[in-house]
Amino acid sequence: MKGFFNRLVRIDLSQKQFEYQELKDELLTKTLGGKGLATHILLQENPPRVDPHSPENRLVFALGPISGTNVWGECRYG
Repeated sequence: MKGFFNRLVRIDLSQKQFEYQELKDELLTKTLGGKGLATHILLQENPPRVDPHSPENRLVFALGPISGTNVWGECRYG
């Protein structure tokens, strides 16, 4: 998909390591944007009723397909 790099960076702060993970176009089409992708990751990987301050809780930063472009108001429609 244009606007996406089809990559996810996983960072483990306790081990001071990171890795890149490839994302399929089907997932990006299905979730359509940063908010949808972040929601998908949180629903798939966070345990039910996770404590917000526990190490098991994921922190996700996600950008949409028009982030960093000249589209007016792109920050509102992430």
